[in-house]
Amino acid sequence: VFGFLSGISTGQLLAGIYLMISIVLLLRFGYQLVSLFYLFRGKKERLANGILCFNHDKEISPFSFFRCLVINRSLFNNTQYAQIIEHEKMHIQGWHSVDILLAELANILLWMNPMLKAFKQSIKLNLEYIADEGALGTGIDRKSYQICLLQCLKPSPPAWDNLFNSSK
Repeated sequence: VFGFLSGISTGQLLAGIYLMISIVLLLRFGYQLVSLFYLFRGKKERLANGILCFNHDKEISPFSFFRCLVINRSLFNNTQYAQIIEHEKMHIQGWHSVDILLAELANILLWMNPMLKAFKQSIKLNLEYIADEGALGTGIDRKSYQICLLQCLKPSPPAWDNLFNSSK
């Protein structure tokens, strides 16, 4: 039954399994990336500093990916909208999407490393702290900012973008 495996060493078999799992993770990553670009089909407006804001009617949390910001404008009042823009602007200006993508690519290549999940969470948490401090440094009221974060708890897009609601 398993005659075709007789010429393959254990090392080759394990390497093949490792490679197949990496390919599946890479395909999932590609699917998530394509799904993300479908969210960029909302009403587009250009904000300051070359930021593209895509307004849509989906029930997801606001997030940014490189210079693109996706938000459902109707869910927020003007103050909350301004707070979200400031937070996401910090992610965009800091190129945090690159850090998230590199962590995701590390996950694809090193998926067996048990410390990788904690590493990815630490990266995301650190990026959120940076964006929160930057946004609060613009003079935003802390209490109203916290309330806005709580209001943004909605189903999430792919795990490797910069989510406004993941700030701690």
